Amino acid sequence: MPCLDSVNEAHADAVNAVAVDPTDGTVYTGSANGEIKVWKVSKETKKHKLLTTLAKHASSVNALALTMEGSILFSGGGDRVILVWERNENNNNKNNLMVGCCLKGHNGAILCIVCVDNGVVISGSSDKSVRIWKYEKGFVGGCLAVLEGHCKPVKSLVLIPGGDDSFSVFSGSLDGEIRAWKIVLLDCNSRW
Repeated sequence: MPCLDSVNEAHADAVNAVAVDPTDGTVYTGSANGEIKVWKVSKETKKHKLLTTLAKHASSVNALALTMEGSILFSGGGDRVILVWERNENNNNKNNLMVGCCLKGHNGAILCIVCVDNGVVISGSSDKSVRIWKYEKGFVGGCLAVLEGHCKPVKSLVLIPGGDDSFSVFSGSLDGEIRAWKIVLLDCNSRW
C-alpha cells in the first residue's frame, strides 16, 4: 500500500499520540516535547499543513482522545494531568482551542485516554490505576471513580458502549494482564 502523506520533522521529539476528528479529518499529534500540533490536509497540495501548536503541558503529551463530534480534545501528559481542550466560541476558527478544564488526581503520568462522550472520560496511568472523570464546559471536572488492581502502569484502554449509562472498559498493563470493567453511571448529569 502506498503512503498517502508523510510529514517529516512534524515534532522535535517522539510522537506519542495521534487523534483524528471523524467529522472533518483534522489530525492532532502529541509529542514527548509537550506540544500538541493540529494538522489539516491542504486542498491545493493534498499534504497535511500545520494549523496551530498547543503548548500547555509541563511535560510530555502521551495520550489524546476526541469526542465523537470532534468538539473536545483530551490530552494526557507526563505532568499527571488531563487537559480538556474546548473550541473558543468567541472565535469562528474551529481550530482555536483553549483549555476549558484540568483534571488532576493521578499520581503518575497519564498514558492512555478514552472518551465516553456524555461528559465522561477514562484515563490510565503509570500509577497503575484507571480513573473515570466527569467534566463540563467551563472549568468544572472531577474524578468519579478509581479502578485499581494492576501491578504495573496501565498502557491501553478500550471502551465498549453498553447502552444508556453503562459501558465496558478493558485495560491493559505492563504487568501482562488485561482487566475488564463494567461501568454503570447512576446520575451522569448531576454536578458534584
